[in-house]
Amino acid sequence: MYNIARTFLVLLTLALSACATSPPIITATALEKGPAVFLLSGLGGELGYQPFADAVAKLGYVAFLADANNFIYTWSDAGENFQKLMTAVQQNPRVIPGKVAIIGFSLGGRAALVYGTSQRETVSAVIAFYPAITGIRNISQTAAQVAVPTLILSGEKDRFFNCCLIGSMHEFEAAARNAGAPVTLVTYPGAAHGFNLEAYPMQYRPGDAADAWERTKLFLQEHHPLP
Repeated sequence: MYNIARTFLVLLTLALSACATSPPIITATALEKGPAVFLLSGLGGELGYQPFADAVAKLGYVAFLADANNFIYTWSDAGENFQKLMTAVQQNPRVIPGKVAIIGFSLGGRAALVYGTSQRETVSAVIAFYPAITGIRNISQTAAQVAVPTLILSGEKDRFFNCCLIGSMHEFEAAARNAGAPVTLVTYPGAAHGFNLEAYPMQYRPGDAADAWERTKLFLQEHHPLP
């Protein structure tokens, strides 16, 4: 399903020095222009998520992939680092001007929800796979501030370091619903963490992965359509 060819993929990598104020270092390559989709990896870095980014790029988007470890939520400048990357994505010459869609996984899913969902002027949609929100100090407040269409895809058996517990997903969705925030939660009863990643065969569930991918495509088509 996830073609590993890099024909359309823009691979964005960044390196921050020990000084937290250092600007990101970005490398990018692509052959065509298109709307931008910004993908944020999980704790393991970009490698396991590159096939997913490839698949997004193959749809016709300019896909950027970043290591979410570069804006760990405990850092005081995590939000600033996130915004630097968003700006770099928007300013890339291969990106058609307009809003950016964000797809985050685990740690990156948390960043997408915390930093991306309130940016109504620059973000068209957020898709978060098993986001690490269990440790968010105020889940309800974060959910109530969601201002862009948001889709959360989570496994009901997720116990990965207790970062992404299904109860937290339900709490987030309920708070968003009560606030009138545009959040949709889809859960998979037999799935654990990383259920859609072939790079992690112990957790990979083909059926759930296929369903989540179809939902991802439809969500992008609805909220971040190709020209």
